[in-house]
Amino acid sequence: MKRIKKIASLLLALVMAMAMTLPAFAAETDPTYTLKIKTVANHTYKIYQLATGDISSDGNTLSNIEVGKNAKTDTTVGQIKELKNKEGAKLGDAAYALINPNSEPIGTVTGDGEEKSATLSGGYYVVVDTFTSSADVAEGDSISRTMVQLVADAKITPKTITVEPDKKITGVNDDVNQNNPTDTNSAAIGDVITYRLAGSIPDMTGYTSFRYVLLDTASKGLEPKVKVDDVLTGGLGTRDSNSGVITPEAGREVKYRVNEVTKNTDGTTVVRLAVVNAISYANDTNKWFYVDIQATLTEEADVVKIPNTNKVKVIFSNVPGHDYKGDNDDFGPNDPEGTTVEVTVNTYTTELTLNKVDGANNAVLTGAEFKLESTNSKNVGYVTGQEYVLDNDGTWYKLADGAYTQTEPTEETANKYASTTDKYILKNVDKTTYTEAQTEAQAFVDSNGKVVFTGLGIGDYKLTEVTTPDGYNTMAPIVFSIGWTKEGGFSLTMAKGTPDNMKLTLASDEDGKGTVLSSTIPNNKGSLLPSTGGIGTTIFYIVGAVLVIGAGVILVAKKRMSKEV
Repeated sequence: MKRIKKIASLLLALVMAMAMTLPAFAAETDPTYTLKIKTVANHTYKIYQLATGDISSDGNTLSNIEVGKNAKTDTTVGQIKELKNKEGAKLGDAAYALINPNSEPIGTVTGDGEEKSATLSGGYYVVVDTFTSSADVAEGDSISRTMVQLVADAKITPKTITVEPDKKITGVNDDVNQNNPTDTNSAAIGDVITYRLAGSIPDMTGYTSFRYVLLDTASKGLEPKVKVDDVLTGGLGTRDSNSGVITPEAGREVKYRVNEVTKNTDGTTVVRLAVVNAISYANDTNKWFYVDIQATLTEEADVVKIPNTNKVKVIFSNVPGHDYKGDNDDFGPNDPEGTTVEVTVNTYTTELTLNKVDGANNAVLTGAEFKLESTNSKNVGYVTGQEYVLDNDGTWYKLADGAYTQTEPTEETANKYASTTDKYILKNVDKTTYTEAQTEAQAFVDSNGKVVFTGLGIGDYKLTEVTTPDGYNTMAPIVFSIGWTKEGGFSLTMAKGTPDNMKLTLASDEDGKGTVLSSTIPNNKGSLLPSTGGIGTTIFYIVGAVLVIGAGVILVAKKRMSKEV
């Protein structure tokens, strides 16, 4: 009996000793830590355990490393230890290669833009950033992979790649200067505008293939001068963040494949340019791709306050590890992609509206024809007015001096007509009048006495009245210049000596920037010849006779006075 009591006492002591040591053991082997993640909306963060181990007494080292729950079956401790030679995005991607992403993550955090937490035991973890909804990916958004050694509470901000687009206007026609780019300019219809498209080169770590596409959208008044399958040559270089000037690296050509040129129903044109073999520039992070593209300002251009816009954005690979297999260096139908914001540049064109009136009473005058010439602007533009068109049913005749009349010719007046048989009709016109070399346009005023010359850019101009309404004096030519201000508006300079009533007017927008030109041009009637049956020259004969008689009387009076003396 005594022996049994001694054995029971011994067992009880052992149990009590084990009970006392268990909490200490648990505290030593199973500590937990808080991992805080700075989240982004529409992102889900999956946490995979790559390795476990013992935390050293100093709390800084993980020892006795073992392969974790989410590691691939063939992952070794040696491979895990080799990760110490990597850092940043390269570390995250290398660690990702050792886990099984199809396994159940040890934790999941849904992002909403706030900081979120997960409680984990010590070890190595890979935080895989994914899009919660691929349909709601924000502009410029991408995902990443981050590895963290958790031996104490920690906080991470998953890093995404950054791509920034840019676009600048570098010139018009032959006047191109890549070192003086601008966001706003002026041009005339028919002018060719040169643009520089650019985009920053992101960190491509973790990508075995990469897609980089510049998507250019021109408004209805701009016609890009490229076609599908063209291969453009650009380059890469460093960009000045203040001026936007890109300094090219010598000998670094970059090819761009034109994969799309689409004219949309709203008149805009989309051009898609893919960087050829973009992954080959993985070592050029933070440099900039660039390429030049041209577009012609057409007769569909917007005038006055509405600019003719040209936009660009970058579409880029945003899921590391994905095998991008699209043709022609572009994206395939199932390839994930990121999109940046759009950058817009603006081109403005102006117009001149003329209103013809009677100088005496401001009544509308028709029958006047104007010609607008430019001495140093390539094209004059687009005309809205009237013109006389040959038509057998017409009621107008052309006079020898270029004017038109509805008075039929007679035998007595036939010599005043350019033709006594040709008849014309007067119709409104709205037509393109420019060609590659044309520097003038002309048209008659319409039934309201108005003619409009549209699509004018900077240059020196001369306005001439080539046909004058019957009975009126022809106006003297009006000479003026259109300029462009640094504030982004048009300016007007009249030639010295221009009479005030013949000067043009430049309207301004709410910001004080010049927009469009106009003028109300008076025509004054010439000296009238007397009509048949009127006083005619009779008055001159009467006055002459009075003067002759008066002179005779004075002469006779002088002779009498001399005889009396």
